Amino acid sequence: MATQQCSNKEFLDSAVPLTITIDGQPFRIDPRTYSSGSVGFCRIGKVNLMMHDRILRFQLSINLVLIGSKLSDDDEVDIAQKIRPKK
Repeated sequence: MATQQCSNKEFLDSAVPLTITIDGQPFRIDPRTYSSGSVGFCRIGKVNLMMHDRILRFQLSINLVLIGSKLSDDDEVDIAQKIRPKK
């Protein structure tokens, strides 16, 4: 399947939380901007799963990063200047 690109702004303007199910348990995965400037979806948490007739607790970490969304060095400088104006 051919893929298409979108800008980070397009993604952030239109992205809505996703829901995934693990062993019958729903988890909400929220849109976010990563420290690298990439955008995507993220969920960090805990999940209980039944294994070997016992309930075991697991750390959950899901990152869905939009391929090609990392900002270039120039873009990072522009954003940094907007966040921290020159004195």
